[in-house]
Amino acid sequence: MIVITSIGLASSMGDSAPAMAAARAGISRPVPLEPEGLGDRGEEAPVAMGHVCPEAAGTRGYGRLETLLLSALGGAFSGADPSLLADSRSGLVVVLPLPPDRPSLRQMEEGNRKPHGGLMAALLERLGAVGGLPIHESRCQLLEAGHAGVFGALAEVMARIRSGQLDRVVLAAADSLIEEANVQWLADSHRLRAGSDPGLSPGEGAGVLLLERENAALLRGAWPLARITRATFEAAAGSDAPMIAGFHGGNALQRALTGCLEGGQGVAVGALLHDGNGEVRRTRHLWSNLQALEPSFRSLWDTPQWLIAEHFGDLGAATGAFQLCSAVRAFQRGYAPGEGLLLCATSDDGSSGAALVMGG
Repeated sequence: MIVITSIGLASSMGDSAPAMAAARAGISRPVPLEPEGLGDRGEEAPVAMGHVCPEAAGTRGYGRLETLLLSALGGAFSGADPSLLADSRSGLVVVLPLPPDRPSLRQMEEGNRKPHGGLMAALLERLGAVGGLPIHESRCQLLEAGHAGVFGALAEVMARIRSGQLDRVVLAAADSLIEEANVQWLADSHRLRAGSDPGLSPGEGAGVLLLERENAALLRGAWPLARITRATFEAAAGSDAPMIAGFHGGNALQRALTGCLEGGQGVAVGALLHDGNGEVRRTRHLWSNLQALEPSFRSLWDTPQWLIAEHFGDLGAATGAFQLCSAVRAFQRGYAPGEGLLLCATSDDGSSGAALVMGG
């Protein structure tokens, strides 16, 4: 069994413990976005709201993502004993947004300044300092993806741990829709929520999880916070048109959910954590895929739903990491309904992922 032994967040409401406690209480802390980020909407147009991480103030592009990741790493490994991890075979997987979907990153790439190497080097240095994890560069991987990216990374990480290639992996993800260029892009695409107009509220943040083989964790005295029963990822097929075009059909999400539920061996799902963000197209996509499930799985229609975006805004590539941290905290604090929590997300290109998480 693959277990989660540590989590950390950088969010608009702090690290994992205070952030998830606030979310459970129905709290969110959106702030008005700068008017210049909304294009020519007119003086009387309603102001859009966003969920801003205070520690990221004054940073831009990849530097902003690096700041968020370093903050989340510090939370995940605060109080860790470096000697317990020093001899382990460890890996690092980082999920970032696709530059074509983030003008703030695309501008940096057009200027031939793509500091992936600097970002990864900073993360490895921080992991060595706070976590005692001597991760070799050959065991590091950087992925660029959308909402479902973390689930694709998770499925791959679990396969590598189960095969014995690695003992543990740090899975990290970050994204930001807050920067002016990104907000402008959302406004121009008519995807921004403002006033009574449906749409998304931009968010930003980073999530970090330490995933381990259960016996390896127990050998070093680490108690599992949660167990991952199954993770699936389904690339978009030819019939799964990109969501960006307004399409709400396609069955990649149905396939991902079915794979999780079939692999869950009858685990009773107490809640469904999905990536609804206020966009009508995303809601339609979710329900069309739930309705396409086999009859034995249609109880999901009546399952309580948890929406991360309600409290933290749209988190893009970091969505899955926030869902996983939310599930872990629910089991830690004893308010997770049922035996397991089902997580899912769909990227704008139609690819979808899911995971089934149980308590530790």
